[in-house]
Amino acid sequence: MKIGIDFDRVLFNTDKFNELYSNSIDGLHHVENPRPTKHGVYCPEMHAELCGIDPEQIWSFFKKHRLEEFLFDDVKKLEDVHHDLVIVTRGNQKFQRMKLENTGILEKVDDYVIVQEEDKDVADIDILIDDREKELERADIPGILFNRPEEDLESILEKVKKFEA
Repeated sequence: MKIGIDFDRVLFNTDKFNELYSNSIDGLHHVENPRPTKHGVYCPEMHAELCGIDPEQIWSFFKKHRLEEFLFDDVKKLEDVHHDLVIVTRGNQKFQRMKLENTGILEKVDDYVIVQEEDKDVADIDILIDDREKELERADIPGILFNRPEEDLESILEKVKKFEA
């Protein structure tokens, strides 16, 4: 079985990361996006432009910060999974890739795919684990809704076993 698993708010504490991110870049502040994308994909370059800062400040943030601390503690449970694991995450290609690479999570999975406009049923995955119901509804494969903090990765992996039967 090939399992697709979302990154933000499933494996990665995005809210905690966003605090560091927004407080570490001089001049970066919340702005309303005047040009929303189809699926709300964050655009760092647009954010920098709207804040009047050089986008390079955003990319240099990733050179200064390792992000392992933002992985949820239970991510180590992925080592016990005997299936192919593919991170399927939605976002800006460069921004998401830098988050993935700076956490070390790519050592724990077989592959990753970053989508922007397409649905998450990619890379021939058989099942999708995601924290957003809309993502599961759009995918043309079975899915499991992951609701942190009420659930942990171990409980979700137990649900995956039911699909094996």
